[in-house]
Amino acid sequence: MNTSYALNYAATYWLTTELHDRLRKGARVLNVLGLALVAKNQPVLIPDDPSCAGLNGSQVIDAAFSNKMLFTQALAGRYKRDGITINCFNPGLIRTGMGTDASAMAKTLRGLYNVPAKSESKLVAKLALDPRYTQTGILYNVWGHPVKMPEAHYTVQKRRDLLAFSETL
Repeated sequence: MNTSYALNYAATYWLTTELHDRLRKGARVLNVLGLALVAKNQPVLIPDDPSCAGLNGSQVIDAAFSNKMLFTQALAGRYKRDGITINCFNPGLIRTGMGTDASAMAKTLRGLYNVPAKSESKLVAKLALDPRYTQTGILYNVWGHPVKMPEAHYTVQKRRDLLAFSETL
């Protein structure tokens, strides 16, 4: 299995499905979805196989992030019956040493969207505890606002295809 895909999608799939029977009514599952703009604006790509053969590095990451959002939507309906919400959130760019050798454009974008970890923790607390956040299958941006996903990319059939593919992982 491609390690980037395993880390950025398969791990979420395995953990979320394995924990389902242990979650109680009212539980909230929050999946971290970095680079939310990628997931929002790119067609959903479900790899032909877990090795992601034929995909370049950025396509693997695009696939993993869009698959994580599609997976969240797919499970939202299933988990809702049990009183469990499942959503994604974008924590924004977090200050790390990663990308110190990035291009000037990447550094500029990082500066525009860099949100201190303190803000991120407030968002997580709000999504996890605030009773007003009872919707499920939603992507919340760094400011806690829902992001509308393009329906043409996030279809019921794509959800089914992804769940069938994920069961082979």
